[in-house]
Amino acid sequence: MTDEPTGTGENPDDRQPLGEAWETDWPEEMESRERVESVAETLRQPRSAQWVAQRANVAPKTARKYLSQFVESGVLTTEQSSGSRATLYKPDPERKMLDHVLELAERSTAELTTLRTEIADEIEAWQTEFDVDSPTELRLTIDESLTAAERRRRERVAHRWESREHLRSSIDVAVTFQRHRDRFGLSPDADRLDSRAADANQ
Repeated sequence: MTDEPTGTGENPDDRQPLGEAWETDWPEEMESRERVESVAETLRQPRSAQWVAQRANVAPKTARKYLSQFVESGVLTTEQSSGSRATLYKPDPERKMLDHVLELAERSTAELTTLRTEIADEIEAWQTEFDVDSPTELRLTIDESLTAAERRRRERVAHRWESREHLRSSIDVAVTFQRHRDRFGLSPDADRLDSRAADANQ
């Protein structure tokens, strides 16, 4: 697949991500695949491999390799950027939602309730610290009066806040699914779970 031209005459696969590193404190134990996956999972609109590479702090070639794998497994889909040859990547929204809900539903209701409470406490702490009610409001506080480190920190918090809100919504759906599954005497599909575990280990 082709990606956006760099206009530099260099091979983008031989270079590190362009521009400022958007995430400078990824945990040391996180592999490049995990970082690319983490960024890909939270895409809100189609993005190029170069865009993902910058935020995952990996080389564009590495980002393209893993993004292509996610497309092959059905996690992502692609589209062509209008007016250019760039391949853009975006999550398959239905696949993403269903997979996540089913994965959560494998946990106990008590565990999901505890996790939901932890998320609520985390969000409340951000609301108190920054005196805002949402990630959008937090991003509005990011301006030149803050240090570069604080601007990056607030962007990371806003990003995590959005992710936690999505997780909380998914938990609610998973708990409802559990109730319906139990009501009709259904049980998790062992073959499906084994398949998912195999995919995760690839």
